Amino acid sequence: MKVIACLDDRCGMMFNNRRQSRDRILIEDVIKDLGKEKIYISPYSQLLFEGTDAKIKVSDNPLEAAKGDGVCFIEDKHLSEYKGEIDILVIYRWNRHYPCDFYFDLDINEYKLVESRDFEGSSHEKITKEVYKR
Repeated sequence: MKVIACLDDRCGMMFNNRRQSRDRILIEDVIKDLGKEKIYISPYSQLLFEGTDAKIKVSDNPLEAAKGDGVCFIEDKHLSEYKGEIDILVIYRWNRHYPCDFYFDLDINEYKLVESRDFEGSSHEKITKEVYKR
């Protein structure tokens, strides 16, 4: 399974049940990388993909739905229960501290960084995209 997650520079994902960013260019990058692949998302993430040509599949448990060789975009779920299923991690980081109370819960040291690139987003001057493989 491939998992896509967005973090601040301290591995925070959400604060007070809200996402930290809705960067439009980041979502465009996710969709570009998907090509014709389907992506599993939670109902919470649906707003980010509305009006795009992404092939989304909304699920209350996108990690379970994407098991095997699926792709999953995660904002509001812990990953540790599925760590044995995750072969590829795509992490987008912004260069800001945000208040957060929900953190990314995987040890990325169990993966190998295979790609890293920076780009300018619509609401962040620098977003770093990191691709890790098991």
